[in-house]
Amino acid sequence: YKYYDKLKKVSPHAGFSLFRVAMPNESLTGEINRLPIRWLFTGGCDYIVNEKITFNPGLFIMTQAKAIDLVISTLLQYKFKNPLYPANSLYSAIGGLSYRYKDAVIVRGGLKWSRYIFSISYDMNVSYLKSYTHMRGGFEIGIIYINDNPKNLSRTKII
Repeated sequence: YKYYDKLKKVSPHAGFSLFRVAMPNESLTGEINRLPIRWLFTGGCDYIVNEKITFNPGLFIMTQAKAIDLVISTLLQYKFKNPLYPANSLYSAIGGLSYRYKDAVIVRGGLKWSRYIFSISYDMNVSYLKSYTHMRGGFEIGIIYINDNPKNLSRTKII
C-alpha cells in the first residue's frame, strides 16, 4: 500500500507477503519435512527534499521458523533536468546504504529511467565470518519495473 498526496512531501508505504503458504515438502527421500511459511513485512516512505532530491528510508523484516532477517535502508534519488521537457525529468541517479542486522552492509547505486530502475549493489560481510571472508561479499544486479499507474493498483489512494 502506498499513500500519495501531491500536496505533501511524505508518501508512506507498507507491504506484507507470505511465501510457501502451502508448506511444500522439501525432502527427496520420502520423509515429511515441510518448509515453514516465510513472512515478509516492508515499510518506509518517500520524502521529497526538493524538486531534484528524494530521500527513501525503509525497513524490511522477514521471518521463517526461528530465523529473522532485519534490513534498514536509505536511498537517495537525484533527478536530472531534461532540457527538452523541464517539467518532467525521466532520469534519476540513485544511491544508498543498507544494513542487514549482524550480517552485511550493502552499497547500492544505479539509474532510474521512466518506470525502470537499473542498479548494482555489493554486500560486504560484517558478520562473525568476516575474519574468514575478509569482508568480501557479492555483487547483485537489479532490473526493476515500477507500476505506478493507479488504474492498475486497486489499493492505491491518490488525492
